[in-house]
Amino acid sequence: MIEQIFGWERVRQIQRDAPLFDERERYLSHMLDLGVSKERVRSIASILLHVVRLIGLDRIRPVAVAEIEQASHLWMIDSQVHITRRAGPTSAESFAHTAIKWLRFHDAIAQTTPDSPFDVYLIEFLGFLVSEQLSVATIRSNKSSLFLFLDWARAYNSDLSSVRLLDVDEYFEIKRKAGWKPRTVASQCSILRRFFRYAAIRGWTSFRIAGGIRSPRVPRYDGAPKGPRWKDVRRLLAANSGMSPDETRTRAMLFLCSIYALRASEVMNLTVDDFDWFNETFIVRRAKQGRIQQFPLQFEVGDVILNYLKHGRPRCKCRSLFVTLKPPYHRLGPQTLRNTVVKQMTLLRINSERNGPHSLRHACATQLLRRGSSLRDIADLLGHTDMSSVLIYAKHDLRLLNQVADFSLAGVR
Repeated sequence: MIEQIFGWERVRQIQRDAPLFDERERYLSHMLDLGVSKERVRSIASILLHVVRLIGLDRIRPVAVAEIEQASHLWMIDSQVHITRRAGPTSAESFAHTAIKWLRFHDAIAQTTPDSPFDVYLIEFLGFLVSEQLSVATIRSNKSSLFLFLDWARAYNSDLSSVRLLDVDEYFEIKRKAGWKPRTVASQCSILRRFFRYAAIRGWTSFRIAGGIRSPRVPRYDGAPKGPRWKDVRRLLAANSGMSPDETRTRAMLFLCSIYALRASEVMNLTVDDFDWFNETFIVRRAKQGRIQQFPLQFEVGDVILNYLKHGRPRCKCRSLFVTLKPPYHRLGPQTLRNTVVKQMTLLRINSERNGPHSLRHACATQLLRRGSSLRDIADLLGHTDMSSVLIYAKHDLRLLNQVADFSLAGVR
């Protein structure tokens, strides 16, 4: 296999002479089978030589992530490698990424044990959230928020059982002084309440802590539009009319966010099998309720998605609708969609308090209200089971609020 990617016999011999040749060759063959280009595999093969050398591997063994990080720092200052050019800002990250992928292929990443009892509680709580079938985004948000709090708490407490309500109050006071806004504090209070409620059920803490965490009052209607104006949304959709793979993919994602008001995770969870082209419909797996909804495929949106499938999406085994443009092909994550929307709105100088996929959801709902759609119809489109959730999209327009009031009064006569 080495003969396929290296033309010079001298370089081939260096690869053969280095430790763990068989283990490296099997991984490189696997990458070629996935469709990774020979140029990329050649680069990986070169980096693996230094992974073996800097970590000190003469056999496959469990390697801790800390060892890989230490080796990546050595890689940045390694005089044997960076002779003709300086190490770039992503050199360490590239080295660590390659090492982890290779070691994981051989199941050789050491399982780390929690550093403190606080880590044990966090891991168990996250397992509980997974069992509750919460979305990946919600679990990730809980994890990052709780990590911040527990990391602060462990400096003053030896165990979770010694944490008091006063500690929680002090933590939030510190964060307020650091610049946290009431809405952020309220969100974090909700996460800590859920955690301490679970901790009390497990007997780790008292129920008094969960019951004593009070969120600050946050006005539900703050008067500031959350999404862009609809004419700016149409300008956003019209701007991406190129035929390159990246442009066709971007256009398809923007149309789904804008016309159907889908959440980022709902767009990324779509598969090519979700589209029934004969009946001109497609299905969406709702992120929050877990329901499956069927929608008619609007002509303009269908045309954009077909264009992406024909000219943008690579042929691959992955069934996700939106995949990477370079091998190995895999499903894109919600963060990729967010980055795409933010980039496009920034390039077009579209002013909006929020500039991610959810801002397009706001814009769509507000536009439907302006055109006279009923709250029930909008709630169905957005996947809300409670019509009161739709009121958030009408809060910035006095005329719309009057319509909502008339609608509500008509329902009680």
